[in-house]
Amino acid sequence: MFGEIWSRPGLNLRDREMVTLAALIMDKAEGMTLHMRHAHKLGISFDEMREVIFQVMYYAGQAKGLFAIRCLKRVMQETGATFAPIVKK
Repeated sequence: MFGEIWSRPGLNLRDREMVTLAALIMDKAEGMTLHMRHAHKLGISFDEMREVIFQVMYYAGQAKGLFAIRCLKRVMQETGATFAPIVKK
């Protein structure tokens, strides 16, 4: 499945990973941390992942969003990363 789906034309790997993260958040799936690590290697920042979580949480529910934030924090701890402050314009 992965080779066939992930290599289709129309979306690049970065976009596919963002969509995958959103789907995993909706399902509160355990594979989320693996995909968060992969997303970071593709150049998706932890701040961008946080925004995906906040966007999806509105539709998926607070419990799923909080689960996703905990997963993201675990992945960030592995790299020693911290969130950039949120600045509203």
